[in-house]
Amino acid sequence: MPATSTATASPSGLARLIGMLPQGLELTDAEWWPRHRGILAVLWAHVLALPLFGLSMGYTLEHSLLEGSLVAAFAVAASWSRVPRRMRSAIASIGLVTCSALLVHFSGGYIEAHFHFFVVLAIIALYQDWVPFGIAVGYVAVHHGLMGSLDPRSVYNHFDAVAHPWTWALVHASFVLAESVAILVFWRLNEDARARTDQVLQSAGEGILGVDRSGRITFANPAAAELLGASVPRLSGLELDHALRASPGQRAELLGAVRAAEPAHGMDLLLRRADGSAVATDWVSNPIRRGGEVQGAVLSLKDATLRREAAELLAKQKDSAEAAARAKSEFLANMSHEIRTPMNAVIGMTSLLQDTPLTPEQHEYVETIRGGSASLLTVINDILDFSKIEAGKLDLEHAPFNLRTVVEETADLVAVRAAEKGLELACLLDEGMPRMFVGDAGRIRQVLLNLLSNAVKFTERGEVVVAVSAAQAGEGPRHEVRFEVRDTGVGIAPEKMDRLFKSFSQVDSSVTRTHGGTGLGLAISKRLSVLMGGTIGVRSEPGKGSTFHFTISADALPEVPHADRPDPELKGLRVLIVDDNDTNRRILELQCRSWGMVPRAAAKPQEAIAWVQQGDPFDVALLDYQMPAVDGVTLARTLRRMPVARPFPMLLLSSVGRRARDLAGSEGEFAAYLAKPVKQSALFDALVGVLHAGSAHAAEPAKPGPAPRRNLRVLLVEDNGVNQKVAQRMLQRLGVEPDVAANGLEAVRALERQRYDLVFMDVQMPEMDGLEATRAICQRWGRGERPFIVAMTANALNGDRERCLEAGMDDYISKPVEGKQLAAALDRCPVPATNAAAPRPRDG
Repeated sequence: MPATSTATASPSGLARLIGMLPQGLELTDAEWWPRHRGILAVLWAHVLALPLFGLSMGYTLEHSLLEGSLVAAFAVAASWSRVPRRMRSAIASIGLVTCSALLVHFSGGYIEAHFHFFVVLAIIALYQDWVPFGIAVGYVAVHHGLMGSLDPRSVYNHFDAVAHPWTWALVHASFVLAESVAILVFWRLNEDARARTDQVLQSAGEGILGVDRSGRITFANPAAAELLGASVPRLSGLELDHALRASPGQRAELLGAVRAAEPAHGMDLLLRRADGSAVATDWVSNPIRRGGEVQGAVLSLKDATLRREAAELLAKQKDSAEAAARAKSEFLANMSHEIRTPMNAVIGMTSLLQDTPLTPEQHEYVETIRGGSASLLTVINDILDFSKIEAGKLDLEHAPFNLRTVVEETADLVAVRAAEKGLELACLLDEGMPRMFVGDAGRIRQVLLNLLSNAVKFTERGEVVVAVSAAQAGEGPRHEVRFEVRDTGVGIAPEKMDRLFKSFSQVDSSVTRTHGGTGLGLAISKRLSVLMGGTIGVRSEPGKGSTFHFTISADALPEVPHADRPDPELKGLRVLIVDDNDTNRRILELQCRSWGMVPRAAAKPQEAIAWVQQGDPFDVALLDYQMPAVDGVTLARTLRRMPVARPFPMLLLSSVGRRARDLAGSEGEFAAYLAKPVKQSALFDALVGVLHAGSAHAAEPAKPGPAPRRNLRVLLVEDNGVNQKVAQRMLQRLGVEPDVAANGLEAVRALERQRYDLVFMDVQMPEMDGLEATRAICQRWGRGERPFIVAMTANALNGDRERCLEAGMDDYISKPVEGKQLAAALDRCPVPATNAAAPRPRDG
């Protein structure tokens, strides 16, 4: 059994030993040539040096020249190009070891042969070929064997070696073995490194060429050979210029890059293939440095066909995407027009119907129709806004705006809904922040309204508070404005947070959900916040409410005098504040202190009654209407009956959905009435009016009737019969009796018959649309003669307003049209000229 084990292990060990030996991988021509030229140089050096050495050692001239000629014969044979490469390597090896033997011969043994042979053996190993290596080793073995026996002094060159030949033979054999092992290890390491490098280069998908400074190819990988339709050996040693089929400019650029010290690259270089055809390539050149000097470059070549095909495909895809985007925009424009046109009729007629005598039941029906129409219009606007943002066509305005006004007016839009649910709605703005900014007030209002609407929608009791602050960003006027909308609603579970701010996604998407919506509002708000240089986020806890916040980046404008500046006569006045809501009390206190007043706030009516009973003096009182146990009206009556040194006026604050002065039995109890959320400017005006002007109802002036309109001649151009009726009725309510034209052609003919001061022009109409009609009017009549033209259209996409103004229109309102929009357009119309005759068209 042990013998068997040894027998099976021996071949394995021998195989491992053989595996450690060099494989004798054939060098490429680019690698072999420099080594062979170096050995040839050594041979030719010996051709000159050996005769001189022989003469110096006393040999005859004939003898010395004969020995030199022998070496020269080997050098000539090794240089002959017709001789195969391996044979030339062998001839050069024999020549070198012959040189070694002749040096020993000429020196008479003074140059020890083994030292010279070791050097020769190392040089021959540069071939990394077993044939010349075997020849050299065999030559050394034969030489040492024969000369050691026949003439030991010529080999060993010392007396002890002659006296003990076998001992020194073992020593020299050890030297030969050690030298051979060292050479074999070096050979194998060099071969392994070369194999790893070759593996990378041979596997590279790009063509790689090594080029020296003269422009000769020293290396080529298979990918380069395949690209050029030639073999690797054929490319090696070829002049790079022969492989080019490029213009003189490209040739000069490439050869210059090969010699340059910095990387370079180019495109569409034409290379000549072996069959004469040309291939376009993209190339990159990286310099090869040795000792700090550029020795050449590595060229990476890549077929440009794929890149060109990809570019063509990308261009086609781009054209297809643009065509799809145009089709989408056209579809949205058509859908917007088709939806807004009947919506204009529904909302317009509903508004007109509300102003007619109705029974309570009919009024409820009309309110339901109007509310549903408004909700549908909100959905349409959300979809259109989302489409604009997705297409990157949403432009932001940059105009001055009052931040407080924007916040308070936005809160007004949800105040009625909050009051119907019994929610407290409050606005808290930092007093130290700037008032005026430059930005898109409409988009800020849109984001804030979305957050407020959601807060009111998902809150059944408690409060909804808007808090606004601003911090300077840097040293300039740039500020980061932060908006927070805090509610006490249902809150959001942590696992559902990821649904927020995603398109068409809702926290509750079940069929049994209690709140509707498209799921676009928060997604649009996020995009708008980012477009305005800010962010959006939320903090929430189920059952405890949510706080949504967003920021914008805007420039603050210098402070200017404003209407609600502290009045000197308010300073020092003592004000009693009674409100059960902590946030409202805090806001009222801050506002009163900012005007120099001295507020004292009570959370319960009983506290206020106690203060008055103990004789605490007050100059004015702000009383909330809705409070538990005792409401504001009851509290006011109680305070009126109490004996006080001096009676003080009282203002009632109400968040119900009707006017505070209409509350049962409250007439005459209060000096002024204010609706929540209380605007700072309204509160200031009320306090000034009550304390100093003696006005009984300063904060709530009587609702004005229809403003008297100038004697305007108005032409309404509208092809839809229902929309004609809506616009006519609205204009009649505003004191204007319009003429009607069914399309642009009729409008031009009407202007030829008589003069009009203002034209409300629809855009999409048969025969002649509004844009074409406007251009015709502008061409025939000068600006001082033609009417003021207002676009009144259902086209409300991005760029529609600009197209109308470019056509020559003076103003733009989108459908569905409301009465206040028409009133504003009438007010913007210039003072009319004499209406006696029709304008005279210009010649031509």
